[in-house]
Amino acid sequence: MNIFKKFFVVVVALLALQSTFAQEVEEKKHSTFSNIFYGCTFFSPKDVIQAYSGAWSGTQVMTVQGREIATALVDQNYISSSSNGTRLVGSGKITGMGTSIPTRSFMYIENDILCLDIRTQDGINVPYIGIFSDNKIDWVPRHFFMTYDIQTDAFFNTIEGMKISSKAMKYVEIKKSGFEGYIQIDCTFRKSEVVYKKEKVNTSKNAKFVFPNAKMGE
Repeated sequence: MNIFKKFFVVVVALLALQSTFAQEVEEKKHSTFSNIFYGCTFFSPKDVIQAYSGAWSGTQVMTVQGREIATALVDQNYISSSSNGTRLVGSGKITGMGTSIPTRSFMYIENDILCLDIRTQDGINVPYIGIFSDNKIDWVPRHFFMTYDIQTDAFFNTIEGMKISSKAMKYVEIKKSGFEGYIQIDCTFRKSEVVYKKEKVNTSKNAKFVFPNAKMGE
């Protein structure tokens, strides 16, 4: 699949994700009071950073064409690293199939643009740009050649506290197995009181899920 075809497919996928969230919000009927407080509304990149700040925990489900291929538990902490609240350092872990995989990221504002750098297991920084609207953030790769890797996070206030509903789509090619296509990743996170300490994670760099040679580090 050439890069232009990938780009077209991802644009369609991103619109589909946005449509799904819009339908979910439209289907929910609330009183005037709950309509005001149900979701978060972001007016600036700093609002987004403040919303992510803190400890989160939840579950992750990976599917291919509607077929579930893996599930995992996810813990993620975002800690402010600046006095003005415009930078967050993220650390966490993905636990599944008997292994724990560390995650590291850096969220910041650059020239009034919301940015996110995710560090892979191979030590490579993958940069993303955040596009926010209402209570949602679309994370898209900064570089054109990676536009087939997208994620949409939606923030909600619930009785149990703040919640993030995340939908991601990642294009992968695994030559050994002959697989070429999209993996969908759905996550639900809630604010957690537990602070995850990255030095206590039992990591396995070669941890694999269902797909041969697939890595869960990005």
